[in-house]
Amino acid sequence: MKKTAIVIITFLLFTLSIPSQIFANDSKDSKVNESDVKITNVEDKDILKEKNTTEGLEKDEGNSPSVEKDINNQTSEKEADKSQSQSSLKTEDEPKENTQDTLDNTQDTLDNTQESEKVNPEKNESVIEKDSSTNEQENIFQEKKESDTTNETNEKSTEKKASVNTLTVPNTFSVADINKSNTSRLGHIQSESVNIYENLTDMPYITAGEKYTNQVYYIKQQAVIKGQTYYLISLEPSKTRGVVGWVKADDLSTYSHTGVDSDSKTFYIKGTGSAYNKAWGGSKNLVYGDMSKFANHKFTVHLTEAVGTNTWYRGQLNGKTIWLHEAYVKPLLKSNTSKLGHIKSERVQIYKDLGVQTSSFTAGETYTNQVYYIKEQANLEGQTYYLISLKPSRTSGVVGWVKAKDLSTYSHTGVDRDSKSFYIKGTGSAYSKAWGGSKDLVYEDMSKYANYKFTVHLTEAVGTNTWYRGQLNGKTIWLHEAYVVTHSQSHTSKLGHIVSSNVKIFTDPYSNSSYKTAEETYTNQVYYIKEQAVTNGQTYYLISIEPSRTNGVIGWVRAEDLSTYSHTSVNSNVKTFYIKGTGSAYSKAWGGSKDLVYEDMSQYINEEFTVHLTEAVGSNTWYRGKLNGKTIWLHEAYVKSYIKSNTSKLGHIKSAKVKIYNSLESESSYKTAGEKYTNQVYYIKEQAFTKSQSYYLISLEPSRVNGVVGWVKAEDLSTYSHTGVDSQQKTFIIEGTGNAYNKAWGGSKNVVYSDLSNYRNKEFVIDLTEAVGGNIWYRGQLSGKTVWIHESFLKKVIDISTFYNMTLDEMVDIQMTATPQTDKRYKLWIREDAFDSITDGVGTINNNVWNLRRGPGTMYARGGQVAANSTHHILDSSIGADEYTWYNIKYTSGWVTPDIIDLRYYLNPANFLDTFRDKLQFLKLSQTAGIDVNEVNEKILIGKGVLEGKAQAFVEASRTYGVNEIYLISHALLETGNGASALATGVKVDGDQGERIVYNMYGTGAYDDCPLLCGANYAYEQGWFTPELAIKGGARFVGENYVSEGQDTLYKIRWDPLFASNNGRFGHQYATDIRWAYKQTERMSYLYSLLNGYKLILDIPVYK
Repeated sequence: MKKTAIVIITFLLFTLSIPSQIFANDSKDSKVNESDVKITNVEDKDILKEKNTTEGLEKDEGNSPSVEKDINNQTSEKEADKSQSQSSLKTEDEPKENTQDTLDNTQDTLDNTQESEKVNPEKNESVIEKDSSTNEQENIFQEKKESDTTNETNEKSTEKKASVNTLTVPNTFSVADINKSNTSRLGHIQSESVNIYENLTDMPYITAGEKYTNQVYYIKQQAVIKGQTYYLISLEPSKTRGVVGWVKADDLSTYSHTGVDSDSKTFYIKGTGSAYNKAWGGSKNLVYGDMSKFANHKFTVHLTEAVGTNTWYRGQLNGKTIWLHEAYVKPLLKSNTSKLGHIKSERVQIYKDLGVQTSSFTAGETYTNQVYYIKEQANLEGQTYYLISLKPSRTSGVVGWVKAKDLSTYSHTGVDRDSKSFYIKGTGSAYSKAWGGSKDLVYEDMSKYANYKFTVHLTEAVGTNTWYRGQLNGKTIWLHEAYVVTHSQSHTSKLGHIVSSNVKIFTDPYSNSSYKTAEETYTNQVYYIKEQAVTNGQTYYLISIEPSRTNGVIGWVRAEDLSTYSHTSVNSNVKTFYIKGTGSAYSKAWGGSKDLVYEDMSQYINEEFTVHLTEAVGSNTWYRGKLNGKTIWLHEAYVKSYIKSNTSKLGHIKSAKVKIYNSLESESSYKTAGEKYTNQVYYIKEQAFTKSQSYYLISLEPSRVNGVVGWVKAEDLSTYSHTGVDSQQKTFIIEGTGNAYNKAWGGSKNVVYSDLSNYRNKEFVIDLTEAVGGNIWYRGQLSGKTVWIHESFLKKVIDISTFYNMTLDEMVDIQMTATPQTDKRYKLWIREDAFDSITDGVGTINNNVWNLRRGPGTMYARGGQVAANSTHHILDSSIGADEYTWYNIKYTSGWVTPDIIDLRYYLNPANFLDTFRDKLQFLKLSQTAGIDVNEVNEKILIGKGVLEGKAQAFVEASRTYGVNEIYLISHALLETGNGASALATGVKVDGDQGERIVYNMYGTGAYDDCPLLCGANYAYEQGWFTPELAIKGGARFVGENYVSEGQDTLYKIRWDPLFASNNGRFGHQYATDIRWAYKQTERMSYLYSLLNGYKLILDIPVYK
């Protein structure tokens, strides 16, 4: 019994010590791996939870020091095994090039929720419910369960003996034995002999074999059973989907697996390593085994994960989703370039390995003061780097990478390999490389090589500078373009004067050893220069007393020791000039004092000078001819070829080929008119006559000084005399045809308004009248611009005024007594206390009858009444002077008495002087318009009822009775409603002559209270039994009763101001409508717009 108790106690103590040792080891391993975990994305919440759970487990399991101490000796063999296993696991390298996994933490959370543990009541064991994705694996376990039982037992027994001495481990475990927790790792099965368990209760298993090795698995759950850790491996990042089974931790190589971020990143593929379908993949996870064909391909990453301390990137490549280890991508793309560069200072860092700070070294004195070739550049995190090399190569002679900002660089390009010959100036230095530094010097002082020949066989450009490579004294050198020159000799044609007596005249321009001094012998005369030489940047001229490079030669003179001008022959045409009498005559053009023939030319003033040779010296012209038996040269300023006089014309250049001369002294100085100077008018204020030709000075302004363009031959211009007529103000009406210009007789470039139809019948007030030839042009303002219009495009308006001996106010008072009428609609107002109620904009009148007023107050005129209890819509409201609220409930209708302010407006002539239409109220109706009958029928009377086609009747009526036909047509259209009224279409009247149809076209004899009957009876009495008789009879009525009686304007017909002025009361007034005269003018204005020529006489009333 005692022995049995000892065995039991020993068993219990030993059992307690096993998980402590195992968890202690597992905890150490877990801490090493989990230290790399960084949760940087909210999608990794479940991983974070799993980590916290594991950490908590480690902490709890680590608190058994006393048990460990007590059984230390008994567990030494196990610790040795574990230590060996742990050492093997720790020293294994972490993966540097493994594959892809889509870390779907959201899905994993869902899987954790769906998975649950249940206890089998019969076996008292924990069962993991799996989804349909694990059916295949379950079948595998079911098929092998029985056959593998013996082997499984033996293997477990053997395994336990190795790890826990002689402790016997039962083949099944209860739920209480299993401690599960979440985790997040990736793992590889270490060998084909590893067991994969279906569950952790009765432990059925299969052997991994070839099928389950060489690929990576997701581990989302772990379990600890009596100190042994198991991992649940899956083909998907889930503890329920894609599950393969449970594997002992010792049989797996694992690393922590965490999401870093899902940020989009761009890399470039190096072309090394392999691509997998999961992070840290095995050979079965390969997508691309060879990445070299994808070298430098762009690789856009959309998921980043950490496997241990390694980073893996997921992205698309060639249409497939792959995972790449961080070692196989690069964040930069190199490109070729061609530059030269100098390191700016000794402190500059040079990087052997770009992007690795530890690979840098300082330039110091070793790497400065020399030029480097740059054949490659790279951009790393927005910083440009250049690869500097001692050779023109990106592989040979390479020193390292340097930041662009730390280098002075220029582009470096080959120009050509042509052979060239130069001569060394003797300045600057020679280098072993183009744009060399002090360490590249070959010859620092080039002065001893001055004038040496330098044969070039390579030319390169460094920035905008040119460098030449060639041989000098047996060495290959580079020279800047500024340090070499070319010897050149060429023909020229100049005239020159030696500037002083100290000037040296050399025998040879390339050797300054032989020369003579000019002194007095060679000064104060002009020399011909027909040859020049350039050496070392110095120009020399060969001077001669003859126009030759061989005859009369004196020697070579430096260019700066001579005053020179180009010397060219103009022509040898014969010309005739007249001597002005100024200046001097010489034996040569631009002669000096030693070349004088006649010093004083005043004695030859106005003598004829016939020229047979013309030459240009610089921009000056010289003429050679005979004078008093001697051949002389005269400057253009000393002769004249014309006689000038004043004139006043306008002109147009005839064609683009015409020449415009800058001066009459030289026909060689001119410009062609072209498009620039044609199609516009010019002022001509000066003319000149030569022996055979006349010229005009054309100008853009009426001046011979300002705005001058040049001289033009008279035959090349179209001209007319230009004279001022007067500057009196006049008024015209624009016809609507032609153009308006900014100058009289303007061209297309002078057009201000090309279409005057928009201004038809507009008033045009002019302030200047000019005559161009036999044509008259008028200047005035039009739409804010000053314009000129030809007389043919205007109709003259004659304004006269009639004065009346009364004020406008007196006339208003008189007219208010004549029962004036208006069809204007006035607002009618009612006071607030007239309403019993107002609801939703509708008011109900109380039990009284109320007056309506023309305004918000009792001081306004009455406008009718409203009945008691009637309802009205409220249109507007206003506070009156009586502080009551007044409501606008309706408007006047029909003909009503006007407000005095409206009467005054239409009575005041000043309100109708701004437009052509308004002024027609004052048109003298005794003047006929001269209309075209067909035009009026087609444009005005068509569709106008009974008046259609009746233009001839109006013309005849106008001629017979002296009444303007435009007025008659307008009046008839207004009174008949465009020919459709009853009086116009005919009314039956039974009278002395029996029943007849009568017509009345002007409403003659009709009254406001008796329009139809009275108008018809009047027509019957006058015998107007046809439309034509009515048209003519009405004209007779107007002519005899109004026009011939002095009421010869619409204004006078309506208001009869003369009678009112003489009698103090209203007189013979045709209408009561205050707007009658104004209404007539709309149609009259339109009718006048159809006419091309007429004269208007306006009689404008003027009151005191």
